Amino acid sequence: MSSRVRRGLAVLLALIHLNGCSTWRPVAVHPAQLAGTDVASPLRITRQDGERVVLRNPVARADSIVGDQASVAITGIQLIEARRFSATRTLILIASVPLLFYGVLFGVCAAAQGNGCRFE
Repeated sequence: MSSRVRRGLAVLLALIHLNGCSTWRPVAVHPAQLAGTDVASPLRITRQDGERVVLRNPVARADSIVGDQASVAITGIQLIEARRFSATRTLILIASVPLLFYGVLFGVCAAAQGNGCRFE
């Protein structure tokens, strides 16, 4: 397998892995009730205007949720989501890696069949 194919496969597997085991799920707490509580990190906040902001290391302070690089007023929040483990995505990831590997291997061998690559 050429280095170009290996590099492409590594990038593809990395992209699959980044989204494989977790998903954004709504937090079942009204934004006003977050003040003075420990908040999961990171949080994805959808504002009333539809803009999404991801807050890393969020802290609920008075009338805002403050993160490392941004803050959002509690009154302007439409939806709060936190990253949660996803068993379904994890199973899909585990099943797709071997299928992807053999698919790429089959494609490379099929393309190189004229160069003596045989399936036995």
